[in-house]
Amino acid sequence: MLYRMKTAHNIATILPPSEHFTPAAAGAIALFVRDTTMGSVFQKNVTVYGNDTDKQRHFQNIAYQGVAPKMRLLYGRNGGFAQALGDEFRRNPPSLIEVHNRVNIFNILASHMPQSLITLYFHNDPLTIKGAMTPKERWGLLARADAIYCCSDYVRRRFLTGLEAGRTEHVHVVYEYTDLKPRHKKENIILYVGRLIEEKGVRELAQAAQRLLPHFPDWRIVFAGANRPGGKNDTAYAREVGRILKPLGKQAIFLGHQPHPKIMNLFARAAIAVVPSTWSEPMGRTAVEGIASGCALVTSGHGGLAEIAGEAGILASPVTPDGLALALQGLMEDPETLRQVQNLCYQHAAHFDLKAGRAYFDALRERMLNKSYNQPQRFY
Repeated sequence: MLYRMKTAHNIATILPPSEHFTPAAAGAIALFVRDTTMGSVFQKNVTVYGNDTDKQRHFQNIAYQGVAPKMRLLYGRNGGFAQALGDEFRRNPPSLIEVHNRVNIFNILASHMPQSLITLYFHNDPLTIKGAMTPKERWGLLARADAIYCCSDYVRRRFLTGLEAGRTEHVHVVYEYTDLKPRHKKENIILYVGRLIEEKGVRELAQAAQRLLPHFPDWRIVFAGANRPGGKNDTAYAREVGRILKPLGKQAIFLGHQPHPKIMNLFARAAIAVVPSTWSEPMGRTAVEGIASGCALVTSGHGGLAEIAGEAGILASPVTPDGLALALQGLMEDPETLRQVQNLCYQHAAHFDLKAGRAYFDALRERMLNKSYNQPQRFY
């Protein structure tokens, strides 16, 4: 249960300046901010700060302020963005500053606003982010931050590497949640959603489909994504994937980047969602969206994907064309097994339910704002 706020608080939520806060081009971070703000007890208190090109196109019913980087040639994009925010916050200090996935922006704002509450949310492996790679750097972040949020327990463990004796009670797992969707009648569709880059395992999935689908003429595979959000599939890697899929004809559909509502419609229709990442995913939002839509999940289980799959999903690791084909074939040729895995995945999706997750995130915020040190109860 949340405590009642004694006074109104202003919360500044800081997106990476490369992130678009629009329905057409939102990535995982923007969608997380949208989902945890809409319906939050703090919705009217939050202002999202981000890309100054999104001022007229941002998500509705959420206060948004575009920020132009200050002296970009001198400070760079992120540094200039942080300097401009620092100028704004000195004039109008927020009660709480939430920085998403940019350590340098966090450090600049922390130095500008030494008396302010400030948190840092890692949507990626901290050990790959400049300013958080070493234990000494992470000690410094932990000492200054009022809370560190991680998008999975895998990311939390990575952040705490070498810091096991640190302030671990200030490091929280806050997943990229989603609503549990009403279940619809499924079609014989295998769905991949995500970036078309090598570490996502897209080529291996295309090769698996090329070998498998001719034996299952009533099935199709759909690829929805690009090399980056809003990008075009004009890279050498995307063209190679297209060549692999070409012999399948109408059984393979290559959609490119799609707005999020269309992605969710595809998940509602698809029988199987595949997330075959060859690298350690920090979390894997598309895997959560798949199981919350009633899909059977086939995944590598690398990084945070193991948490999303739990005991319900089908793991194919290492990621090879043969391994993926075998995992998919077991579901495609046996409708009863497919239904069982779909049901197990949908039940497991309750761990990532948006309503409960948003309440947990709000409780963490309120604990800081009201100077209460009672740990909110985790809902999973």
